[in-house]
Amino acid sequence: MRKFSFAVSVLTAALLLALVPRSAMASASISALAASADMAAGTVTVTGRVSSGSTGNISIQVMDTSGNKLYSGNASSAADGNFTLTCSLGELAAANYLVKATADSGDMPAVVFLIAGEAAAASQDETGDDPGGLTPVVVPLLAPPTVAISAPASNAKSTTGTAIAISASGTGCDHMAACYKEANGQETWLGVQNGNSYSAFFTPQLSGTYIITVCGRNTAKDTDPGSLNASASRTIVAELPTPTVRLLSPPETYGATVRPGTITISAVGTGCDNMEAVIMKNNKSTSLGVQRGNIYTATFKETGKADILVTVYGRNSSKSTDPGYKQIQKSAYIYVRPQ
Repeated sequence: MRKFSFAVSVLTAALLLALVPRSAMASASISALAASADMAAGTVTVTGRVSSGSTGNISIQVMDTSGNKLYSGNASSAADGNFTLTCSLGELAAANYLVKATADSGDMPAVVFLIAGEAAAASQDETGDDPGGLTPVVVPLLAPPTVAISAPASNAKSTTGTAIAISASGTGCDHMAACYKEANGQETWLGVQNGNSYSAFFTPQLSGTYIITVCGRNTAKDTDPGSLNASASRTIVAELPTPTVRLLSPPETYGATVRPGTITISAVGTGCDNMEAVIMKNNKSTSLGVQRGNIYTATFKETGKADILVTVYGRNSSKSTDPGYKQIQKSAYIYVRPQ
């Protein structure tokens, strides 16, 4: 761990302290506030002591010099009043930081100046501490992660019920995770995997558009400001599988010759949301009704000689607007002949 301590001018201290809201003095305050940076681990450790020496809850915030909160956490002081908290800081560009600690029984902040970059530290006077006990330190800047998706391809098409492979790679990732979003906005996460590579599968059950997103973070804690997130997305369309229909009666290969009376129509399908039979006699079409599923059976009566065309339709959805909607059909003749 590398620590950098040097004096801060009264004018600089006044300018930076003006950015931190102050309230009335209270019975307990923070003293001996200090910070140190671990350049290799990319962490900052904040230490201090409750002036009263009693145990208590310490609220610690890390802000930039504009007052934007980057980290918020809590530490408990020991019996002697001392406390310690370690957090990560990762930013895309060098910046100055402020650390503010507040005891639960008081509201007077103490501030540590955190100067990002060794060049800034080296330019300061290192002859001693400033009168207010403020300790400047160098905060490491973590490189932002990157994420690239190799599968599925952008705007790829698949079918419902078929597994889709997701694979991605990253740089600077502590861990990666993926999710898919359905057309109704519902998100489903597929789990976290450590490191710079990711692979998973999911099977769309409904037709429609899916957005696949793979995320990467550069630290293990999602709540830390150092947990910079990078993501990449792909859109795919899951279509309905093509249905099939096979006539059983009459046989679809050559039709059938039957006697007048009750005649049965039967068929089976695959991938059918619904099936329907239509008979045509003397250029007039009559539906025998729609039935849900992959099995169809219906009857009709014929009393005399007739040549009847039977057509059975199979549809993979009740909505023609569904992605991959298809209707297929099979036809055969029934020749009604008296004995």
